[in-house]
Amino acid sequence: MMHIFILLIGLPVVVLVGLRVLGFTRSRHKNFVAATAPAGSRISRIAECIVLLCIAGAFYLFTAATTYGIPQNLSLLPHGLARVQIIVAVTALLLLLGCVAITYWRASFGIVLAAIVMAGYGFIPDSGLMERVLPEAMFAPKVEHTFRMSGKFAGGEELWINNVYLGKMPLTITWDEFREKVPFMAEPPEGYKDENSRQPAEPWFQFTFWETKNLGGSRHSYVADNQQYYAKIKFNDQWAESRLGGGGGGGGRWYRQYEYSFGGYFPDREKLIQEDNRRFESLLQKARLSNYTVDSEWWQAYSTFDEGDLWTLRRLAKDEPGFVKVMDAAARLKYGFTAVDRQTAQAVFERICNEADAAMRYDAGGVEGWEMGLIFDMLDVNRLVADYSKALKSGRSLYSSKSGSHEYDEYWTYNHDPKNEFYKPVPASVSVIRHALHLWDKKLDAEQPHRDNLIETEIAPLYIAYRGDVGAAASLGGSLLEEYLLRQFHREPRLKGMGLDYEDREYTEGQYVNKWIYHLVQLDTPAGKEFRQKHSDITLQMAKLMTTSMHNHEKSPPEFVFSDLERGQKSLAVQYWPELSAAIDSSFPSREESKLQKRFQYLARMGDLATDQMYIDCWEKINLDQIDYPSQLIGILREIPRQRLLPLARYILNDLNKRNDQIRYEQEWFIEEFENYLICLGDDTATTAFLSSEPKEKQNRLDRIRSIIDQYVSQRDREDVAAYFAEQNDADLKILGIHYLRETPAPERVALLKTLAQDTDAAVRQAAERALNELEAIRQIPYELLVSLASTSVLPQ
Repeated sequence: MMHIFILLIGLPVVVLVGLRVLGFTRSRHKNFVAATAPAGSRISRIAECIVLLCIAGAFYLFTAATTYGIPQNLSLLPHGLARVQIIVAVTALLLLLGCVAITYWRASFGIVLAAIVMAGYGFIPDSGLMERVLPEAMFAPKVEHTFRMSGKFAGGEELWINNVYLGKMPLTITWDEFREKVPFMAEPPEGYKDENSRQPAEPWFQFTFWETKNLGGSRHSYVADNQQYYAKIKFNDQWAESRLGGGGGGGGRWYRQYEYSFGGYFPDREKLIQEDNRRFESLLQKARLSNYTVDSEWWQAYSTFDEGDLWTLRRLAKDEPGFVKVMDAAARLKYGFTAVDRQTAQAVFERICNEADAAMRYDAGGVEGWEMGLIFDMLDVNRLVADYSKALKSGRSLYSSKSGSHEYDEYWTYNHDPKNEFYKPVPASVSVIRHALHLWDKKLDAEQPHRDNLIETEIAPLYIAYRGDVGAAASLGGSLLEEYLLRQFHREPRLKGMGLDYEDREYTEGQYVNKWIYHLVQLDTPAGKEFRQKHSDITLQMAKLMTTSMHNHEKSPPEFVFSDLERGQKSLAVQYWPELSAAIDSSFPSREESKLQKRFQYLARMGDLATDQMYIDCWEKINLDQIDYPSQLIGILREIPRQRLLPLARYILNDLNKRNDQIRYEQEWFIEEFENYLICLGDDTATTAFLSSEPKEKQNRLDRIRSIIDQYVSQRDREDVAAYFAEQNDADLKILGIHYLRETPAPERVALLKTLAQDTDAAVRQAAERALNELEAIRQIPYELLVSLASTSVLPQ
């Protein structure tokens, strides 16, 4: 494309100047091309040279900045080709300078030569001529393969592939080096297969390796081809056990990167991991014992761990709200402040921006993102708007990539690394500003929900005008955006289909839908609610399209269905329930427990609008003969709100007894295991039956109850389970409750442990006293003994 562009510009210039020189353009009319300045006019000749230099320089820089001129990052090119590209670029530059010098004496001749040079420079790299003339090896992409060990304390493991020693991991090797060193083996190496097992014999394991192959042709095309290779790993004279591995990658025309991660068990390293885990858990226990109040010593020790980041605390806070206090403290301790004022907030903000720019990365869900939530309202919102407006108007990419998780879809990690990017993205500090603006927008919306704020009036329109990003604008909202969407909807009200013009359609879930309707139904604003009520039929049709689309295998409903629960029986969630329930019948996975789980999840989102009968109707749809284990049912019931759970579980138990002939395997054990679950929920009838069982049977069931709690009862609910067990007149249940009270020893649980330490039963007293002593021992451990072993490199004896 570049050579076509250059020719379109350069050839007309050559032709016109040529005609001018030959005299064909002379007539009584004014010439199209100005006559050459007289030889004696030195100033005119200099002016012509300067003009030509500017025009030629602009074309040269534009051409040189493209993929087919000088790439922005020569290190990504094969070495030989990079040298050729530099030679071609330098030659073109010298010729252009020569043309400028010639122009001083003869303008027409210099202009013609300059046009020819620029056309040639744009044509030669992109025409395939270089690939026909130069050796094939110059055009092979640079391919790197990186091998590393996963898990804690990884590094330094010795790697063999196909019986060839490659070195210690992590290691990076080019495809050319790998191909030269490691032979392909059509058959596994000797000793790979165990005669009595289909699994690899020690210490081999198989993994997929991505080879690079040339498809041939005049324009060399290289593809990745997966092949099976065989590896073994050693560390400290121990071969890795329980091995596995895999990887992948890719890249562009000139540079590709593949990464392989191997897992394995080393006995010596496992000791290190166990000790490190014990230290980390002790730190969390110390936070609980101090009522989730931590100091700088705690934070310094915590931050030495690989998992010592805010994401771990965030997950803990889902079941233990006290860890929100710990997250607040962690953010303040990292950035070194206690009270927030405008000056402190600005200083911390600038530090976060500088650190993000240096790392070329910003994690909105990390400690830096949490810190923004503590200081954003002390920042000058007008300045933030002005800075972000400049970024939007710059035309540069706002980030090179972003990543997130389904668990926390409101938090994104933005990468700003220019590697492999044609255009350099804006600095990572722009993502910091964007996060601060979104926090400001939420605050201002909460304070004045019916009034536009500065961000909505200034930033949302720029997203559309400069970026064409309706989704980003819709995330902010505002009356300007709402009016824009409504005008477009009235202009194009059709719901879906390829018949929609390009600017009117949005590709989502494997289909094209009306872009304007798609964003209007999702607006979390009064105007969005008004649209959904006024156009309820269209809204329900959009919900159905998004649920039943070819790419929505699980038939998950869109979020906007739950946006108006306050309308009661007129809400979208209630109206859409029959459609959703019917769609789930054809969902994937198609297992009975999966379909039941999806229905329960929807009803749980409906809250009090979901009646007991709706839950019962979902249960009665299930085919019991397709449920193999009670754990499948118990896992599903975790979706049910706590206040609804026990009555529904009692109904299911009664139904299991009625339909026990439909249970395929061990009906008595199946029902008894479900009764054990009811004990965990605090069902007195099931508990009484358990307490009256024979000692041997009781002990067996007690172990299974503990297994159910460990797997299916959240940390938040375990306190209720432990408290319920502590109330029972049974030593075994009290001792089991003590175990869970010690597990998360917040102050109220420690108080209950102290009460149990005064129990009339000696075994209960001993168990409670032992738990209290263990917790006190943890409380007294110095923080220097709780730092990660990775920071000390000390292997415990």
